[in-house]
Amino acid sequence: FDYIRRGLFERHKLTITTMLALDICRNDKVLEPEQIELLVLGSINVSPGPMGPLEEWMLPAIFQRLKALEDAAEFKGLCDTLQEDCDDWKNWFMQGKAEEVKMPSGFDKQWNEFYKLVFIRAIRPDRLPSALTKWLGKTLGENYVYQPPFDMKATFKETSNQTPVFFVLFPGVDPTPWVEGLGAQMGLTIANGRFCNISMGQGQEGPAAVLVADYARDGGWVMLQNLHLMQDWVPQLERQLEVVQEDAHDMFRCFISAEPPSFDYFKNMPESLMQACIKVANEAPADCKSNLSRAWDKFSQDRIDENTK
Repeated sequence: FDYIRRGLFERHKLTITTMLALDICRNDKVLEPEQIELLVLGSINVSPGPMGPLEEWMLPAIFQRLKALEDAAEFKGLCDTLQEDCDDWKNWFMQGKAEEVKMPSGFDKQWNEFYKLVFIRAIRPDRLPSALTKWLGKTLGENYVYQPPFDMKATFKETSNQTPVFFVLFPGVDPTPWVEGLGAQMGLTIANGRFCNISMGQGQEGPAAVLVADYARDGGWVMLQNLHLMQDWVPQLERQLEVVQEDAHDMFRCFISAEPPSFDYFKNMPESLMQACIKVANEAPADCKSNLSRAWDKFSQDRIDENTK
């Protein structure tokens, strides 16, 4: 899971983790396929009937989703209950973090965490990511929800002279210090000629190809950055890597970086190259917890223990 998650964009990680959790719950008979469909499909009732007092604060589209839930036994009479306790439900609906507030009408005790999730998806879909994160933490464990800071040393242990490492470039994130720092620890530096970092651009194809061939023969690390600027040359690089990797030196490593396409119609990296690489998509932290975790990870435990303040 960590191998896959490391190469995913942040916006996709919650989706992949949810798919994994639902598959596990189905295989373990914790959830039936019909229950999973309630969450995944988000069906609507095109003829839901009158909304009654709910129409003062609820959108018709929400009422259609709630009415569709009544086909499941756990939600029988749901809309009637909402109409009877309309004021209580209005107050709950207006909460900023409704998924964390006790539900009226006794539903907080009547439903388990999964059915609460289904209900949140129907009535407050904007709070679904937060509710999903909470449910996944309880179902799979916190390690599946909150990813530890990127560890270049641990990633290197999974590499080989046959497997390039592909870094996805994001604003504010530069993989160069990670690679250079680890290389220095292992005695591969620019000074001793066993590490080279090339920022790709016009005229750099030749030097890059020579370095790949030399380091594959003699051992060394080559880092080819901004490969998205050299789309026409990438197939040649891919072919060269296939050739040199057949008898490459044990200490040969090729690190590649490129930006994701800005628009759908832009060319992407070849799928075959991506499949052959270990992918690292280490985006800048988007929340306070991730930001603090990444900041503290820069210090060793010994360094922290030495601080008396």
